Amino acid sequence: MRTITRLNRYRRLVEERARFEWVVERAEDGFLLLDGDTILYANPQAKVLLELDEFDQRSEQPSFLAAVQQSFRCEPQELWARWPYLEIGENGAVLLLVAPETASSAATFLEMSIYGAALSDRHGQLVRLRNITAEKTTIRDMWSFHTMVMHKLNTPMHMMLGSMELLTLSSPDTMSKQEVIDLVESASGGARRIFDAVSDVLQFASTPSMISHIGEHFCLDDLPQLIDEISSQLGLHDVQLDADAPPEITLPISSRAMESIMFELLENSKKFHPSNAPSLTVRTAMEGDRVCVTVQDDGIHLSPEQLGRVWLPYYQGERYFTGEVPGMGLGLSVVASLVWEIGGDCHIANRTDSPGVTVRLRFPFDDDA
Repeated sequence: MRTITRLNRYRRLVEERARFEWVVERAEDGFLLLDGDTILYANPQAKVLLELDEFDQRSEQPSFLAAVQQSFRCEPQELWARWPYLEIGENGAVLLLVAPETASSAATFLEMSIYGAALSDRHGQLVRLRNITAEKTTIRDMWSFHTMVMHKLNTPMHMMLGSMELLTLSSPDTMSKQEVIDLVESASGGARRIFDAVSDVLQFASTPSMISHIGEHFCLDDLPQLIDEISSQLGLHDVQLDADAPPEITLPISSRAMESIMFELLENSKKFHPSNAPSLTVRTAMEGDRVCVTVQDDGIHLSPEQLGRVWLPYYQGERYFTGEVPGMGLGLSVVASLVWEIGGDCHIANRTDSPGVTVRLRFPFDDDA
């Protein structure tokens, strides 16, 4: 009876393992079993994603990081720098693999989640690779639409409402004919700008792919005007631009995407400044084969956890600031996604000379655009 019971138990274990293997082998997500950085097992989808077609015929087990870096960029780099020795407290951390866009294909985002700490699990790490490109695109379009509405409508609406309120509250006897004409023209100008902005918003809503980059460019020569417009709309009065990069250089990113990126960074500097009146410096410089755009403020310092996770999707850090200001939300993660898609990279660090942070975005540039 003991032998029969033991055999039945082993048979059930074999059947459960067979079911598990059947599910994993046919899963849409990629699954890998790692020993440190060594790949012990990869299901068919993982072999496709990481181009491991000859995995089963190899005499040596391949390196996971080497296989990933053939086609993907590892983001955020601050977390990947510790691979594979992630701390136990980071078990369940989500990392990203980004394949930048090319002339013939759009960018691809893979979400990498880990089960099992690298140094403690004697059975190895179970890794899942999930394609989240469609999800990232949807989030990006929603964020871009919201940013565009806020960006385009606030200033003309305030202009129109302010002029109409002055006309309504003032007595006709106390205003000259020219003053009335000036206020009406101001309100009319605001209404026209709102009409134009709504038309742009409706066009953007009908074709959200306009935020994409393929075939579009942004010239650094247009950056000063863009910074001036955004600063005026946000009410920022102390913004300096130091342009050391040649202005004729073009970046492989659409003007609308660049506008959304700069609006998000400048708005964040104002939002998290103790008095909502930051002193900002925007710099452009050449770093080898990259154009570096730096935004530096004099607000507050971030904790080490925030610095490491600020680019991650869904990371909420507002409770570490005031608890009252709407948090970082999706803004910075989408900024990073827009930069990563074209093969760029993002870095953020606390200032060493004063309170505040420095955000550094590095873009590839077009040699023959």
